[in-house]
Amino acid sequence: MKDLGLLNNFTSVKQIPCRLSQRVIPTRIGSRQLQRLKPEERAACIRTLADLLISRQNEILSANAKDLQEAVKANTPQPLINRLSLSPSKLKSLAAGLNQIAETSLTNVGRVIRRTRLANGLDLTQITVPIGVLLVIFESRPDCLPQVAALALSSANGLLLKGGKEASHSNRALMEVVKEALDSVGVPNAISLVQDGYPIVQQPPSSLSHPSYCRRSEWAGNLSLSKRMLSP
Repeated sequence: MKDLGLLNNFTSVKQIPCRLSQRVIPTRIGSRQLQRLKPEERAACIRTLADLLISRQNEILSANAKDLQEAVKANTPQPLINRLSLSPSKLKSLAAGLNQIAETSLTNVGRVIRRTRLANGLDLTQITVPIGVLLVIFESRPDCLPQVAALALSSANGLLLKGGKEASHSNRALMEVVKEALDSVGVPNAISLVQDGYPIVQQPPSSLSHPSYCRRSEWAGNLSLSKRMLSP
């Protein structure tokens, strides 16, 4: 299990620690641009990412081979190497999963969960809205990167990604195709990759008044994360 942190839409930029703000502020601006996109545009971005996983697979697999070579030299246990490994079939499966996420993105944001008629005649409506900027820390499983990126796009959330150092080459290659997909809809900063060793996870200063500065949630590494990316 890994932690999922967030900076929501109500957190003041002035409240963010300086070193953290270097990453968060551009992504937060990008997240607001992402929220202004039509659902069809966000879906198109996810489909573009799915297509790029196939068309750019040689570059992705070449980067992954470097990670695998370094893992073997470091005597990494075989189960960990298996999780680190990418293949044409795995990329094809990822692309298919992303296309499924693209379909759900058409109705994810702005979906009415329930309506209640109050005693005074007013209608109370609960609607799904984006949270803001998410921070997802994942292990050395590079296939997580495009999955989580697609889920963030689907739910119109900005995203900071930090993966295991053993997959650094693979993560950078995958992030390049994510950036290309983001560029296609004009939101290049909506998703960012945090480089290895960058102290992105910090305890919030005691002076912060908003309790959601660094809310934590568990993620088991599956697509149920999409339910946690939308705040009713």
